[in-house]
Amino acid sequence: MQMLYYVLYTFLLRQFLIDATRSRDHPRRRTVVDAVYVVGSVVVYGLLLLRHRGA
Repeated sequence: MQMLYYVLYTFLLRQFLIDATRSRDHPRRRTVVDAVYVVGSVVVYGLLLLRHRGA
């Protein structure tokens, strides 16, 4: 169930970032926002995984 919440919240966060940076109608800016979002998500997920394994 927690994984479902993670997926839903990350989807909503991505949509928020696209709207907050006004990149919805700017393909180049949207590409940058998407790349930053993916890298950030992987870092956060990796940190959570390391924290979980350490406990």
